[in-house]
Order: sequence, then C-alpha cells, then structure tokens
Amino acid sequence: MSPDPLAAAAHLVGARIQRVDRVDDRTLSLEVRLPGRTVHAVFGMQGSPSLELHGQRPGRTVNGGDLQRYLRKRLVGQAWCGLRIDGPAWVLECTDFDVRLAARSNWVQVQPHEPSRVPPSPAPLPADFTFDDPSSGAFDRAQQLRRQLRRRLAAETKRLDRLWKKVDADRRRLEAAADAELQGERLKSVLHQVRRGQSEVEVVDWSTQAPVRVPLDPTLSPVENLERYFARAKKARRGLPVVASRLREVERERDRVRALLDELDRAPESVSEAELRGRYGPWLSSASKTSAEPSSREKARSSPPWARWARRFEASDQSEIWVGKNAKSNDRLTSSARGSDLWLHARGVTGAHVVIPQRAGHRASPEAVVDAAHLAIHFSEARNESKAEVMVAEARHVKKTKGAPPGQVGVSQAKTRLVAIEADRLRRLLGHTGPHAVRGAR
Repeated sequence: MSPDPLAAAAHLVGARIQRVDRVDDRTLSLEVRLPGRTVHAVFGMQGSPSLELHGQRPGRTVNGGDLQRYLRKRLVGQAWCGLRIDGPAWVLECTDFDVRLAARSNWVQVQPHEPSRVPPSPAPLPADFTFDDPSSGAFDRAQQLRRQLRRRLAAETKRLDRLWKKVDADRRRLEAAADAELQGERLKSVLHQVRRGQSEVEVVDWSTQAPVRVPLDPTLSPVENLERYFARAKKARRGLPVVASRLREVERERDRVRALLDELDRAPESVSEAELRGRYGPWLSSASKTSAEPSSREKARSSPPWARWARRFEASDQSEIWVGKNAKSNDRLTSSARGSDLWLHARGVTGAHVVIPQRAGHRASPEAVVDAAHLAIHFSEARNESKAEVMVAEARHVKKTKGAPPGQVGVSQAKTRLVAIEADRLRRLLGHTGPHAVRGAR
C-alpha cells in the first residue's frame, strides 16, 4: 500500500469509473480512467482497510456474482469525487452515490447522495507517480487462495458442528425411546386391569417396589398401547447402531477438517499457489471461482426448474434424482416434472416426492429406480423400517387434487415395489457431494 493512500487517491479526483470487479470475498477493484491512463484502485477489507493503486487489473479468485452486478449497475459512469476515512471504513464519494467499505458482514454499502456532486476536470497523473508493487496482496494469488480456503474450511467446521449436534440429538431421542420396552413390560403386568379411555395406569416397579405411572393413549385399546410401546422400543434398538455409526463418521470428518485448518494456519506465509493446490486440491478447486466459470444466472438457466428448492442426488449410473424438501417443495417438484419423468413416494406414509428426470432415449435404469426408492423411504416416516413399499409412476399420472393441502396428490396409475433397505447403498447416496447435493442428509 502507498505510504499515504489518501494522497495517492487525490490524483483520481474527476476520473470516471468504467469497471468494477470483485477480486475475492473482501477485495474490490475499481477501474477508473484519467487523461491518457487507466488506473485500478484496489480496496481490501481483510481485517484492516487497505488501498492499492495499480496499472493493471488484478486477477479474480471468485465469481463476481450479484454484488458485482449491483455495483457495476450503480457505479459505472460515475465520477470519482473524493475519498475519505470514516473510522474503520473507506468512504468513496461519487457523483450520485457514497460507497462505504468496512470490515463487517455487510461490507459494501451504496447510499444515494442528493444533490448530485459536480466533479472537477480530471488531471493526468504526475510524471513522478509510482504504482504499488504488483507483487503485493491484491496480485498474490497464493494469499488470495489461502484466504478463500481458510474461510471454506472454517465454514465446513461450523457445518459439521451443527450436524454433530443434530445427530447427537437423534441418538439421545432413540436412547430415550429404548426405555419404552421397560414401560411395555410394566404395562404388560397389569394389562388385565386397563380399560380403553385411560390416560395412564399406576404400576409397582418390581425392582424398587415404588409406584410409577405408565402414560397411555386413551384412543387406543390396552393391547394397542402395549404393542405401541414394544414397537417403539424395537425401532429404537434398530436405529441406535445406525445413528451411533453416523455420529462417529461426523466426528472423524470434523476432526479431519479441523486438522486441515490447523495445518493451514501453521503453514508459512511463503507457501506457493502450486503447493496449496497440491495439498488442498479439492478444497481449493471448489473454493476458488474464476471468471471463466459460468455465472449464477447461466447456471440457473442450465438447471432444471426445481434446482433451487429440491435436493439433488446422483444414482449409481450417474443419473439425477431430485427429492422435495417439504410439502410446498413436493408440489413444485411434481408439477414441474415432465410427463415421462418417473415419480416415487413411500406408500401409506408422509414423505418426500422423488423424481427421476427421463429424456427421449435415456430411460432410468433399474439400479437408478432402486436408488430413488431408497431416498423416498429415507425421506419419509418409514425411514427406520428395514423394508417398505414405494409407489412408482410416470409423472403424467400424478395430479394435484383441487383444494388438497400442500404435498397431497392423486395417482391414477402406479406400481408398488417392496424395497429392502441396503445400508451401503443409502450411505453412498447420502454421501454424494454434487453441486446441489446434500452432504450428511438424514
């Protein structure tokens, strides 16, 4: 950075902004035109604000996205009227706007200024003007990638922490449900005394000889209440090993990501871009977006209509499987599907709608249908069963009934398949990490 960035920036007063680029998550480049010269003003907000003036445009490590489009729409064509420091922020004064850049979450703010300022005529740069060193932070791709990677790893650590808490809550819930067998045994000992309509029954605990109360569903018969307790205990016993295994997997992945983050923090500042790519390959390739990548708008045009509000999974034959997230998402997914697409749903229970897109000459393979059936069961109330029935139909035979609640449809022609859950298959499906996939979904 120049010894006095404000003094250097004073030479830009009157220049016209002709381009805005988002260099990385916390760096912004403004291309301004002076008589006979183009200057690139690079504002950095990596902890403390910085300003560098360069004669060439810095390379970008992220896709500009909505922020870049927003700033270009408002700032291109504006005149640079002044620059000042307001506490921990830069404030760029333009003809019609004030642009505030600060080290916080909403780090760029554009505020209209009325009336419009009248900038002075720009002057050429003085003959002794020197630009900042091109090897500085704005052009150091290794440091840019390092910052991107650190944010990516930190975000993944937080995501895994949240996931661990959810899985641990499931474990505690199943452990509590496992106690239902004890309640069932207590109820069994006095079953002959229970009558339909009772909300509880008092039983003497044979181990402590103390009276305990067993809650009952008054709408069920005594035998149905007994069967309900034993069924709940059976499901809990079956689900506990699965949840415990999933908890261990999340812990291992979280420890791995934390180790990578610690290793990155200990790495010397001189680490090269090639070394970063060699060590953290997949993380860097997903964390650093280049300007050559398609924009979010181009991706949206090439994606199916439900890509924003449905989960995407990948079958063993690489075909796509889409799963609704909630009742409204189910409606959108089913109504947007083509008539030839395959539609699946767990039979007789509440659950997600599942769609396999089918195009002319590309029919879903039997393996893809089995994969989709596993997802239909997993994202339904039958997820803890060892086997369940799944309806399979073409989307043209699935219609929304007028006035029906969200997610409820009528199916005129469907085949029913009994599917036995394969743990390895389900683990493979849920572990897929495609562009719209769910990692560690449950």
